[in-house]
Amino acid sequence: DLSEEVQLRPRIVFTRAKVRADVQRMLALYRAKGHFAAVVEPKVVQLPQNRVDLIFEISEGPKSKIRRINFIGNKVFSDSELRDQLATQEARWWKIFGSNDTFDPDRQAFDREQLRKFYLNNGYADFRVISAVAELTPDRRDFIVTFVIEEGVVYHFGKVEVESEIRDINPDFFRAFLLMREGDLYSLDKVTNSVDQLTNAAGILGYAFVNIRPLPQRHRDTRTLDITFHVLEAPRVYVERIDIHGNIRTRDYVIRREVRLAEGDAFNLAKVERSKARIQRLGFFREVEIEQLPGSKPDRIVLDANVEEDNTGELSLSAAFSSTENFIFQFSIRQRNLLGRGQDLNTQFSTRSSFDTSSTGASFRLGLPIGERSALALRYTFRVDKLDVRFNTTSRFIIDALGSFTTSLFGYSLIYDSLDHPIKPTRGTRAVLGQDFAGLGGDVFYLRNSVDVDRFFPLPWGFRGRLGAEGGYIKGLGEQVRINDRFFLGGPKFRGFDIAGVGPASIFIDANGNPVSRPDFIGGQTFYLGSADLFIPIGSAAKELGVQVSLFADAGALFGLGNLRDIPGERIVGDSASPRIAVGIGVGWDSPFGPFRIDLAKILKSKPFDDTQSFGFNVGTSF
Repeated sequence: DLSEEVQLRPRIVFTRAKVRADVQRMLALYRAKGHFAAVVEPKVVQLPQNRVDLIFEISEGPKSKIRRINFIGNKVFSDSELRDQLATQEARWWKIFGSNDTFDPDRQAFDREQLRKFYLNNGYADFRVISAVAELTPDRRDFIVTFVIEEGVVYHFGKVEVESEIRDINPDFFRAFLLMREGDLYSLDKVTNSVDQLTNAAGILGYAFVNIRPLPQRHRDTRTLDITFHVLEAPRVYVERIDIHGNIRTRDYVIRREVRLAEGDAFNLAKVERSKARIQRLGFFREVEIEQLPGSKPDRIVLDANVEEDNTGELSLSAAFSSTENFIFQFSIRQRNLLGRGQDLNTQFSTRSSFDTSSTGASFRLGLPIGERSALALRYTFRVDKLDVRFNTTSRFIIDALGSFTTSLFGYSLIYDSLDHPIKPTRGTRAVLGQDFAGLGGDVFYLRNSVDVDRFFPLPWGFRGRLGAEGGYIKGLGEQVRINDRFFLGGPKFRGFDIAGVGPASIFIDANGNPVSRPDFIGGQTFYLGSADLFIPIGSAAKELGVQVSLFADAGALFGLGNLRDIPGERIVGDSASPRIAVGIGVGWDSPFGPFRIDLAKILKSKPFDDTQSFGFNVGTSF
């Protein structure tokens, strides 16, 4: 890095002026890195034949920190309140992960603007920063930054009007989009956000390139500011062309079918934003942007969608420590965008249950949109299930269910989805209500109902929350519900419990009724599960590393076995609607080799034969 700054080279004429210039270039490089105490001393070694060697001896010194930030002229707001508005921070020993406590001239210019915005948003329209000076301490190790400011007086909004040169825009109607009223405290953000609101409203009416100018008029005697929002003349535009770029694997039609506008339609900004959200929700792209470019004529517009594809393949290995079987392993591989067609293929292998199920058949699905965020999904499944045991000591409740059975099933789901992202949502709701009827042929008969709701929402101070509720009920039609059709409940959905580790189970008992075996979980006909997550902000540095910490609480139960009863030598346990409750903390990391997650759980309430786990981890990679 330093050699690139040095202009002197072997075999050129030596002058002390060139040496001094090189020293200044190197010092400028060190100052840009925050080393203002760096010292560069050139040493000249005399050689025969009128030649010299040049050596630069460098003492880099420590990075120069911000020791103190002072303010002069502030009367309304305290120094600490103003420091909170700055990107630059005073150096403290606990701020080991940040770099905002080093001096940066560009950051100081940004801080001046932040102070200005803070005062303007609190009514001080005459505020100005007189000077911002950064001085090195005598030991040249730290900086003391001093802002000299003039606060001025508080202003309120006076008359607020909208004037339009566009005939279709009714000023009276557009006033409803303004964020201020006469008499409100003056705020610059309210002015700029009102411009955005008016621009979006004009975009919904088909005016893509509308220009809105806020014209202020200051009245110092009454300390009021009149604002007139002037809407300049602009043509109504139509979509000339929709271009899509950046999709390497994903087929063009997979993206284009999510766009809410077609070529030739009148431009509508709300539909453009909705199109962007729908493409983002596919989960195939890291970034999605839709630019509005001028078309071949003034009343034409080109929508240019630029996408950056993300990895959609997932390889996952899970492990957990179980209270009855020690370590449990699970493996899955998934491709969410098979051959770029938007199709989902998933295969999973687990080592948990006491019986094996092999299924052969086919499923057909049809999705019908019934609204912008809602859909009806229809499905038909025909399959043959074969159940076999894995251990000689398997429960009679399982052995009696062995054999081959044919299922002919028709089902539907009503879906509402407003999530902003399908994989890592931060806001929105997804709700699914489903029913399945088995009995259109085959030899299995039941009716299954299910509901699943998830809600994500932002919270103050950077926190985010999630609330989830899920439940299901299956009823045999003229027969007992078979074991492979019952619900099973446990991890990873129910954290703190093993896979299928909650609910009815069978145990062998001796002549005195004492258990002599581990439980074989046999599923249940009814379940419910509620969960809550609080995602904790842990700083920008951790966010850049892909680290996320969350607190969680899960509560649920699985119960109901129809007319199944105890049999000689075995007893059914755990068949209770009483909630099991677990709380804990989870740490996720989007590591270079794939996503990694650890969950530590504490069981607050359980039943004696539930299979609990206090520790679980999941590691995977994407491709």
